[in-house]
Amino acid sequence: MPPLISDDAFKNNSRKEAAADYFLDVDARLEPLISRLNEFKVLPGSALAGDDKESLTDAVSHQARGLLSVAADNAHALRTVVVKAEVLPAFAGYSLTRNAIECAGVALWLMGPPTRDIRVLRALQLSRESLKDHRRLEATRSGQKHRGLALTDPLLLKLEAERDKRAANVGVSLVAPSITERLEEAEAYVKRRADRQEALVVYWQRGSGLAHGRRHALWQVSDARLRGSDHAGFQAVMSADIVEMTAHFEGAVNYLEDGIELLERRGTTDRVHAQDLR
Repeated sequence: MPPLISDDAFKNNSRKEAAADYFLDVDARLEPLISRLNEFKVLPGSALAGDDKESLTDAVSHQARGLLSVAADNAHALRTVVVKAEVLPAFAGYSLTRNAIECAGVALWLMGPPTRDIRVLRALQLSRESLKDHRRLEATRSGQKHRGLALTDPLLLKLEAERDKRAANVGVSLVAPSITERLEEAEAYVKRRADRQEALVVYWQRGSGLAHGRRHALWQVSDARLRGSDHAGFQAVMSADIVEMTAHFEGAVNYLEDGIELLERRGTTDRVHAQDLR
């Protein structure tokens, strides 16, 4: 647990003032990235154009753009609250950066591999995961217990048939690895944009702890000021630490930029590498 701080230290802190200024510097990078994402088009002859022909059920480029759009929307929501409304949420900001980092990371995991076989397989794994979640929701809404995808599910059979069109993927499991494993593997496609930048999965795990109200996570990234005591111990007022919040926001924007750069590389003919087309 970090030490309790005084009201004076909370209000007069040059490190926090510098972090607040830096938040605005990071924010200035966001709108241009969103514009690049909105203007992106897959060009004929590119690696992504070929990937899409092999993933017709839910094209690789459609999934990647969808993931990056969710990442961008969450990052933009945070900057709107902090910059426009001038509110620094105690905890909710980390849920937004967590979502952004997860989606940008999974997009990197999807597009990152150098061979088409793996990219197409991962797209099919994400499609199966989406189908499973949808079937679970259908079962829950009808008051039934979801017991996994039926082997005869027509959409599952369609995904398996699409998988088996590529010799290297015949019979390979369509069960996607865990989110943690995906983000760990995505790190190979991350560009280090700052010396202090932590691993993608570190930001995500910390953000997950905060999103779920985990006590250790709450204490590690919050400013706590003593307000009193009761029979169970002391009482404290907790608020967001702008230094930590800025670090997570920068991480989210960095990974979004990594994802958009990779999307552009895979989708533009004049930047195609021979291995991307296999």
